Amino acid sequence: MAGVKTLAVLLLAVLTPLSACTSPSIDPSFTIRASVTKAGWQATSFDAPPFMLTGFSKPVKTQSPILHIYIEGDGNAYGPYGHVSTDPTPTTPIALNMAYTDPAVNVLYLARPCQYPLQEIKYICDQRYWTSHRFSEEVIKATNKAISVFKNKVGANKVILTGYSGGGAIAALVAAKRNDVTHLITVAGTLNHVLWMDYFKLPRLKNSLNPVDFADKLTKTPQTHFIGAKDKVVPRGIIGSYMATLKSKSGTEAPPAKIIEMPYYKHKCCWSKDWPSLLEKAGV
Repeated sequence: MAGVKTLAVLLLAVLTPLSACTSPSIDPSFTIRASVTKAGWQATSFDAPPFMLTGFSKPVKTQSPILHIYIEGDGNAYGPYGHVSTDPTPTTPIALNMAYTDPAVNVLYLARPCQYPLQEIKYICDQRYWTSHRFSEEVIKATNKAISVFKNKVGANKVILTGYSGGGAIAALVAAKRNDVTHLITVAGTLNHVLWMDYFKLPRLKNSLNPVDFADKLTKTPQTHFIGAKDKVVPRGIIGSYMATLKSKSGTEAPPAKIIEMPYYKHKCCWSKDWPSLLEKAGV
């Protein structure tokens, strides 16, 4: 019994900060879509089998060769007491709030599979895609397809990828498969989810790709990895292990990557509030 209680406490410690509980009377998808409209942004659905991915973008007023892309975190993957959520839509979309403040001309926010579901497809999604398969090959392929479709639509030829939390893992895995990424930025990114799950003594994500295993594909990609000094969800060592592997894979050439640790920052605070100045720190 003691072991079960210990596991439950650990599970909540990891997952609760990533997925705040949602009132059954409030649909986060409806609320956030309304905020997108209010901000003057546009919603797009990307047909990327086996998913229909949701994207929100700044209206394209002029052409720009560079597209800034933001990938959301794991969202409301788990509810109270560690039970798997029926809707992974985030109650507080950190990556979207960051995207809102990006001054770039072309900005696209990409949700994770099954987030912001439209009513007609709400119950088609499989829960494994926000649990064990959250970083699976099919997720990465679908995300890559959505990026390419939008990139062609706006006439861009280069991409700057930013991912928050689990979205950082997606961003790294996507960057490893592309040749048009000029900068990879992660914020509290789970760049070694095996070490992350082991750290909290939780079952590994055996059906997910792990960014650290693709470090050899990223040794020449400029990277900035932000971490919060008070982040108890993704400790510095998780990103540190990725950076150590990246350096070892680069051989004699030091990779163009850096960690920026922000004092007083936690897992959610205060990335979106300070994002324009943090972009400057990243050199973007």
